[in-house]
Amino acid sequence: MDLRARGAWVAAVAAAAGTALTLRVLVRGGGYGVVVPRLTWYLPLAVIGAVALLAALGFGGARITPVVWLGTVVMAAIAWNFLVFFFRMGFGAFSGVLMSLPPTRGVDFRDGLYLPGRAFSNAGSAWPPLTIWIGKAFGVFSLHTGYVLQIVILVCLALSTAVFSARLAQRMSVGDGLGSGASAGRELVFVMGLWMLTSFGFAFAVERGQIDLYALAFALLAVWLLLREPMSPWWPALALAASVNLKVYPAVLAVLVLWRYRWKALVPLLVTNAALLLVAGPTNLQRFVAGQDALQGRGSGGWWGNMSALSTAEVLRSAGGAWATWFGYALLALSAGVWGVTMIALLRRGWSPRRAVIAAAACVPVMCTVTPLSNDYKLVWTVLPLAVAAVLVAELWPRRHALWTVLFIALAWETLFLARSSFTVHPSLQMSKFTLLLGLQFLLLALVALGESRRAVDSSGPVARQQGGRDLEEGPAAARQDTPTEAPT
Repeated sequence: MDLRARGAWVAAVAAAAGTALTLRVLVRGGGYGVVVPRLTWYLPLAVIGAVALLAALGFGGARITPVVWLGTVVMAAIAWNFLVFFFRMGFGAFSGVLMSLPPTRGVDFRDGLYLPGRAFSNAGSAWPPLTIWIGKAFGVFSLHTGYVLQIVILVCLALSTAVFSARLAQRMSVGDGLGSGASAGRELVFVMGLWMLTSFGFAFAVERGQIDLYALAFALLAVWLLLREPMSPWWPALALAASVNLKVYPAVLAVLVLWRYRWKALVPLLVTNAALLLVAGPTNLQRFVAGQDALQGRGSGGWWGNMSALSTAEVLRSAGGAWATWFGYALLALSAGVWGVTMIALLRRGWSPRRAVIAAAACVPVMCTVTPLSNDYKLVWTVLPLAVAAVLVAELWPRRHALWTVLFIALAWETLFLARSSFTVHPSLQMSKFTLLLGLQFLLLALVALGESRRAVDSSGPVARQQGGRDLEEGPAAARQDTPTEAPT
């Protein structure tokens, strides 16, 4: 076995280092409460390194694609995130691993939707006025029944958004790494669906009764409508406005609408958002605007379950670190800067359905890091960038060099740790998702830069020019038919 071939030596080093460190922790011992937190980084590194080694060596041939190997990492994440605690603590472990502590269960559904809907006032929630109407619909049920119904809706939305994200990512593919036929799409859908339903972000959203999945569904619909041709700008603008008026931060996706339609998108964006802002009357709009400072402002996020840049810096300082007061703004600028560079790299090449999907994925991490209040239930949004990154890494798989192995390890690391609970280790940087989101931003930027530097052919080629994105309707096979043989990214 030649480990130098296909960059397998990189994975071998990672697997060996993770295994050695894991054995060292086990030999030293110290009890369950000491050993498990110490293994937080080491055991996953050993597993990810081993999976990357098998993938780099092409174990199993073309039948086992990078997406299947990524699915193996998702299964490992399930075992590490949940089962290791379950075997020790029984079903009581799930209150700490999956959820926050009582009595907060359903509190956001109660205070953000149900009660404001019954009173037709967002005075107690400071949520956008559109949410009042959603709460009013739940008001025909009791609070308990409404919360149960909300859980059912969230499960359905989690599955549908995972499928939608996987389909968007898979249809933009023009490489061979995903394999061929319907099985390739099913693999990605299965992996993303499994990741979503077993992720801490989803469990936290269910525990709180949050509505991020509502906003994600409308945002994905807006992206899909942008890829349709011909299509009036009013439809994607309306879908995006619905998302923005549920959770404000998807407004960053307006960049895509403006990129696609230029000045023609201004009126649709303004009119649709204005209409939805006034949908519950001017008084509720006034309360929403006035409540934003309290909801997003000072002192709102000094804990590890808030993954914003400012909160991360605040908690680091409170933990005793000698961090300058401007450090949080430096982290914020770093995240926003990486997003800006990624968008410039995409926009300067012109519109294409493929680049639009990548740009949408690149917008997700910055949604989580820039807003001061950014709790972990927002992690459900990362299903889109993870799916897109999986496809971009898979497209490089036929080359299988050292760089591919590094990219796959980075993707597997993000996939595993973004699904991990923030409540299973003592307060430390291990619990913060900000560093993971920043890493995901750099991963997407690297994949974009690698593709552009190699002048990879994407959907701006003949297929897209003929029908304005027909490749997204006909799938990757159609795109590959009209593109050169050089492996794109």
